[in-house]
Amino acid sequence: MQKIIKIVAREILDSRGDPTVEVELETDGHIRTISSVPSGASIGSYEAVEVRDKDPQRFGGMGVLKAVENIKNTLGPSLVGVDVTNQKSIDETLAGLDGTPHKSKMGANALLAISMAACRAGAISKGIPLYRYIQGLSETKEAKIPLPMFNFIEGAKHADNNLIIQEFLVVPEKEIFFDNYRLASELFHNLKKILKNRGLGSAVGHEGGFAPSLPSDEDALRLLQETGQLKIALDFAGAVPNELPLEKIASSYPVISFEDPVAEDDLEAWADVTKTYGNRILIVGDDVFSSSVSRFQEGVAKNIANAAIVKPNQIGTITEVIDFVKLAKSSNYKLVVSHRSGETEDSFISDFAVGIAADYAKLGAPSRGERVSKYNRLVRIEEELKNKGK
Repeated sequence: MQKIIKIVAREILDSRGDPTVEVELETDGHIRTISSVPSGASIGSYEAVEVRDKDPQRFGGMGVLKAVENIKNTLGPSLVGVDVTNQKSIDETLAGLDGTPHKSKMGANALLAISMAACRAGAISKGIPLYRYIQGLSETKEAKIPLPMFNFIEGAKHADNNLIIQEFLVVPEKEIFFDNYRLASELFHNLKKILKNRGLGSAVGHEGGFAPSLPSDEDALRLLQETGQLKIALDFAGAVPNELPLEKIASSYPVISFEDPVAEDDLEAWADVTKTYGNRILIVGDDVFSSSVSRFQEGVAKNIANAAIVKPNQIGTITEVIDFVKLAKSSNYKLVVSHRSGETEDSFISDFAVGIAADYAKLGAPSRGERVSKYNRLVRIEEELKNKGK
C-alpha cells in the first residue's frame, strides 16, 4: 500500500502563456508524480469551473494562486494518509470538499491536477503503464490506440482570423497509428507550402493548426482537399456559416463528423440534426454534454448525437469522467477524447484515450511541443501494445 504523504501545487504557464495548475504528489514509498491541467478557450456553460484570481495586476486576472492555495490548505491535507490506488475515494473526497455542482469553490483546475497525479501514482504503485491502470479503472476489455483527428486549420475562438468554423481536422484512416502520424505530418507541411504559394499566412492558432484569413469557410475545406485526399472532421462550436449549410458540406466533402453543429441549449435542433445526418456522419456532442453524466442522460433521452467528446477538465475528476465514459459506451456512442486549446506538455490524455479504448482522439496539429508530446506518447504506447500484446 502506498499512502500519500505530500501534495504540492504551483502556477505554471500553458501553451497560450496563461497560468495553470501543476501538482506534485509523493507517497510514503517514494513515488513522485507530476500532473498539470489544460484550459479551454471555447468553454461550454455546463463545464466545471476553473478558479482564477481575477487580479488585474497579475497575468491580466488569469492567475491561479487561489486554486494553488486551495490545494495547499484544504485539498492536499485532506488526502494525506490515503491509499493512492483508491482513485474513487480520492476523487469523492475532492468533489465533497468542493461541494458545488460545477467545482466552483475549490476549482476544477485544482481538483483535476490532484486526481491526475494520484492516478499516475496508482499506476506506478501497481507496476503497470498508466493506460493499463486507466483500463482497469474504466473496466475496459481491451486497450487500443484511437484514430487521430489532426487539426490543420483553425478559426473562431482558436484563431485571429475570419473563419466561423473552429476546427478543420483531417483524419487519416490507416491501421497503424504511426502511419497516420507520418502522413499527417507530410500533409501538414504540404498545406504550409500551398498557403505560402498563395501568399497566405502560415501563422498558427491555439492548437497548432494554420490560421489564415480566407474568402470563406468553404475555402478552408477546398484547401484540405488540395492538401491530400483524406477524411475531414469539423468542429463548429455551435456556429454554422450561413453560406455553407450542413447539407452542402455533407454532400460535397468527405466529412465524417460534425462536432457541435448546434448551440448547446437548442436540444430540438440537436435532435433534428442527429435524425437527418446521424446515419451517415458522426454527430459529436461537446458543450451539450460537457462530459457530465446528467447532461448526457438528458441528451440520450432526446435522441441527441451519436458520439461524445470526452474532456476530463470539463467535469473535474478522473472517476467522474470515467463514469461518463461508461455511460456513453453503454449507450453505443462513439468516444472522442479531446485536449484543450490551452495545453501543457503533460501527455496524460494520451494514456487516458488508450485506456478507455476511445474511438478517436483530438490532440491538435502535428506540430508544437504541447501537441506532439501527446502524439509521441501514442507512438510509444503503440510499440508497447505491439511488443506485449493487447
